[in-house]
Amino acid sequence: MLEGLKTQKKRDTLVVEEINKCKCGFINDPIHKHKKIDLFLRNLVTTLNESLIKTYGCCSGHGKYHPTIIIDNVGHWKKELFSGVVVPRKTRFYITDSNSLYYIPEVEKFWKEQK
Repeated sequence: MLEGLKTQKKRDTLVVEEINKCKCGFINDPIHKHKKIDLFLRNLVTTLNESLIKTYGCCSGHGKYHPTIIIDNVGHWKKELFSGVVVPRKTRFYITDSNSLYYIPEVEKFWKEQK
């Protein structure tokens, strides 16, 4: 059982590393009520929403931070999809750094602890 979890974490880390290598840009997406969505996250967000998994925000990380998608969680708070980290806020999930890039501190802390 633990070996399976280790394998899953390793695979998730590789996926995140590949996503961070992608060039990203924003689109104003009419499917998602004119929200700005990073290009390569659009299909995943669409698939999640079509599967009745509500998304509340997403960011590719722009090569500096880990990609994130905020989804519903059992209970009061939302959680981040790739890490499974619960985000203890109802809104304003993302923080902006000095370069105007968005990130979630709890998620960055999680990935740092995984190394």
